Amino acid sequence: MLWAALAGSLTTPGAAPPAQATDTIDPARRIIAAAIGRKHERRSTHHDYQYRADVKLVLQDLDQSLDSAASIAAITETQSAAYWQAPDRYQETILARRRMGSVGAGGNLVAVREIVNFNRERIELGRYSLVSPLADDALDSYRYRIVYTFFRDDVPRRTYRLAVEPRTNASPLFVGFVDIVDSTFDVASINVGVNDVVQFPFITKLRYQVSLRDLGNNVWMPDDIRLTGDVTLKLPVVHLTVPIPGFPRRGTFEQVAALTDFRFAEGHPPKDLGEVRVTVDKHAARMDSAVWTAPLSAAERAAWAREYRRRERPSAVAHVRRAVEAARFIPTGPEVHVNRVDGAFLGLHHTARPPGAILEAKLGRASATDELEGSPQYRLGGQVRISEPHQLWLGGSYYDETTTRPTITARMPGDRTRGAGDDLNALLFGRDLQDYYRAHGYALTASVRVLPFTRLDLRYTDEAESSLSLAAYPLFGNRQFVRPNPPIADGPLRSVTAAVTYDSRPVVRRFDGDTRLAQLTSTRITLTSERAAAAPAWGRYAVQIERRQPTLGLGLTTLTLAGATTTGAVPPQREFGVNFGLFGWSLQRGHGALSDSNVYATRVALVKVHHDFGRLLFAKSGIPGIRGLPLTFAIDAGSFWTQPMTSHFYRLGFQVGNLTPFLNPFDLGLRFDWRFFNSERRFQFGVVVGP
Repeated sequence: MLWAALAGSLTTPGAAPPAQATDTIDPARRIIAAAIGRKHERRSTHHDYQYRADVKLVLQDLDQSLDSAASIAAITETQSAAYWQAPDRYQETILARRRMGSVGAGGNLVAVREIVNFNRERIELGRYSLVSPLADDALDSYRYRIVYTFFRDDVPRRTYRLAVEPRTNASPLFVGFVDIVDSTFDVASINVGVNDVVQFPFITKLRYQVSLRDLGNNVWMPDDIRLTGDVTLKLPVVHLTVPIPGFPRRGTFEQVAALTDFRFAEGHPPKDLGEVRVTVDKHAARMDSAVWTAPLSAAERAAWAREYRRRERPSAVAHVRRAVEAARFIPTGPEVHVNRVDGAFLGLHHTARPPGAILEAKLGRASATDELEGSPQYRLGGQVRISEPHQLWLGGSYYDETTTRPTITARMPGDRTRGAGDDLNALLFGRDLQDYYRAHGYALTASVRVLPFTRLDLRYTDEAESSLSLAAYPLFGNRQFVRPNPPIADGPLRSVTAAVTYDSRPVVRRFDGDTRLAQLTSTRITLTSERAAAAPAWGRYAVQIERRQPTLGLGLTTLTLAGATTTGAVPPQREFGVNFGLFGWSLQRGHGALSDSNVYATRVALVKVHHDFGRLLFAKSGIPGIRGLPLTFAIDAGSFWTQPMTSHFYRLGFQVGNLTPFLNPFDLGLRFDWRFFNSERRFQFGVVVGP
């Protein structure tokens, strides 16, 4: 949680023993060592507590007068009630929320814990893991020095202001100040930024501040928490910059949390504590304006007054503006893709999320001239929540569309199932890593939470499946090298699928379902079984394990293990396919490389590992001229085995990214792969373009 660490700790209790200062001369080290010891002492006395929070996020336009309503580009506000229990169990309930400006429908889901998580030895900011300034091993990463001493108005004792300085600029670390009260060694405030290793697209001058107050008997709890930074949302085009519509050219944001009404040891934990991190009350968005009592600046008050006038008497311009804003964030819009059986597909899709339901509609047509491939494609379906406590959802869909044959993908973490790079490869070079068939029928689904962090998904499918032929050819390259789309066993297919998934990531629970919060450390395990519901009998079974974690302070490692097998007369479209994917716009030596095809088998085993150093490998090299490079670096390796006709495939590769930092956030990179299939070896060079 954001501040539980600062209430008495910045670390998890039960971790390593408090650090001991070995330098008997440096008073700053002695003060920090005492503060770390005090941290453990305080954590041992707090089993649980509750509090209330008012959280506000404001985005201001620096090109406008900061005292005027015109400078307020967006505001989101929430009122929350939160509960914390040792050692690190936390849940926050958002009771009220409101928003104004171009922040999106989900933009006002502002929770206290989302500001900064100081409850662990390592603090996660995006993809970075930073050592806490008061972690047990903080003295290994930071230098501390006394800047000066002073007396606070609310504390009769002297307070030390200590500078926090990284021992190295090769690792992501904080830099700033910490105030510690004399004699008791309680943390009174923290004011830190990040060093140059920590970089986020669009955001600069990131800074975190927290002020704590004594609630009595030397019980120090956070009172005011602020996260600030500057935002430049521009899209670079050659030597010009084009601002993103709806956002200021130059902006600054401030997220403020005011914490009040602390209550200790009441012992009433909320439901699903530990798994559910944030819940949103179903009436949160309909709260009356009278509930908003947190102080606002003159510009913020004027902006809200202007917003309420618009809502009461919306003009034609306001109607258009709100419609455009809604269209930007409601998942409705064109669906465009390119593959080698449909050619170019153009359609519309819409997803609506009323309380307790998810409704989906899709309609489109492919450019293929074949009678089957060129016929309209559609999907109509939805899900309804039957039980909120058990998160039981029932659903169904009716469809007639091109379907991707299932694979145990060996693409590396972060790659989507299909993205813009796949469409470009298919359009320009005719390389398409997927295989396809046409499916016309219906499916019934059920999904329920069976254990903490664990869901059971059931699906009954009744559809007619048909083979598809090639319909599209590349703009560049020889058509004869376009890989054919393998045929399937045409005809009806009925099956029942069951999947059990364990996912260690915490949950945000809203009226329209659960979503998982991203974490640097996570584990996901999936067991899947599909069996024929009609003769001939067959079955397919698979297990997949994925582990993601920081490694040795040098970036993120993702390990994936998978195995699968079939029984009976399984049709070709239900065999297990394996591919290692394409990366960006590929320029390959030769043709017909393995990266452009799938291997299908009835038994498959797969292992792959991917490590993303980010900028850390170059930054920690210590080599002049190298350590300052903005480049990123990632390596990966993988292998799979298939039966029958036993085959062994493995690959090694690396990627150098951020070759165009002046085009941030667009990233141009180079990828190099060595692929081995039995006795065959191929080299692949790729240009990767993406955000």
